[in-house]
Amino acid sequence: GEWAGIRLGLTDTGSRALIGLRVLVAMPDADERGLAALVAEQAGAAVVRVQGAREALAASRRAASSRAPFDLALVAAEAVDPTLLDDLAGVPLLVVDGEDSPYRFALDRWPDCLGVLGRPLGRRQLLAATLRAKTSPFGI
Repeated sequence: GEWAGIRLGLTDTGSRALIGLRVLVAMPDADERGLAALVAEQAGAAVVRVQGAREALAASRRAASSRAPFDLALVAAEAVDPTLLDDLAGVPLLVVDGEDSPYRFALDRWPDCLGVLGRPLGRRQLLAATLRAKTSPFGI
């Protein structure tokens, strides 16, 4: 099939289209966090996995101070309080939400938000979204 102009063949899940990108995955659910990280890693990205907002902000600060900031953050809406996002300023966000989190609206309005992914997450959905983010005129 095709999504947002990106052709998705069976071999795309193993493509190396994200080589060189640093991706932060912030999701409280271990299975969801593992799936998102695995898809990005299989596409060639260097991934840092964290459970919540405090860890995401600390990882972002460390990455920025080492002059290797994240190119993309995949975050669950319930994992990141938008009032604490200053340390992620400039990092394109893909927000995951399926339960209308109280933070979803604020995250969706965040200047660096590239979109919201619904649940349940799938491998192709994640790959297509990260590839779309990579080719976005807003970043990466």
